Amino acid sequence: MTRLPLLQWNEMNEEQREVVEWFRAEKGREPQPTHLTWMRSPALAKQVLEFGHHLRYEILDARKRELAILITGRACKSPVEWHLHLPHARKAGIEEQIISDLAANKKPQFTNDQEDALYDVCMNLLKDLSVSDENYERSMRVLGPKEYVELVAITGFYVLMAMLIGAFNFKLPEGVEPAFVDDAPPRGPGHS
Repeated sequence: MTRLPLLQWNEMNEEQREVVEWFRAEKGREPQPTHLTWMRSPALAKQVLEFGHHLRYEILDARKRELAILITGRACKSPVEWHLHLPHARKAGIEEQIISDLAANKKPQFTNDQEDALYDVCMNLLKDLSVSDENYERSMRVLGPKEYVELVAITGFYVLMAMLIGAFNFKLPEGVEPAFVDDAPPRGPGHS
């Protein structure tokens, strides 16, 4: 599944086990393969898991969160990240046409000003690591400062996750075809 074998319970040291138990108790769910990879550095894992959980469940609304994650996963050429979040995106009500356009690396025709601004901010960040004055002013008008800050955070965090997935060569589950295939190797922010 990955270059670095996933830690098994019987291989974990006390500190790693404590972080796993904390995650189970605090977040009420089992660690995922990406979580187990972070677990190689337990103190870092706890910080990443806490921050990731906050971003994933406590900011923006579900539709905006999942839209930002799909945009980021596609821009980072991470079919694994895309695959993991596609069911959540559908559950959040993101239409199939938007999903298809994103998979094809095209800007969807949004009917919602907030989603259109969200897309432009995400793409600006992913391409240039900054946001143009025009996109900033528009997003402040339609999203507001709180959601703008949260959007920057979630975009950056899922770049980090795409890097983890790429660095350790996570694979899609057996029999799952990637939603997109690019000729070039995965690239992150700053490259088009």
